[in-house]
Amino acid sequence: MTLSLVTGVGAKGQVGEAAARRLAMRGDRTIIVSRSADDVQQRAAELRAEGLDVAGYACDLADVGA
Repeated sequence: MTLSLVTGVGAKGQVGEAAARRLAMRGDRTIIVSRSADDVQQRAAELRAEGLDVAGYACDLADVGA
């Protein structure tokens, strides 16, 4: 089983969301990350509703202390 990490998944319909969907559709366990907790949880819920194995976490990757 492959574990994939996709960052920048806050905005619906953008490249990050498409990459996460594609990786999850091929069977990867996929973790998505965005600065906005609300956005990332919404995207993760939408992808899980499609039957995909996705978890979402909020984190500002530009913040060294995050």
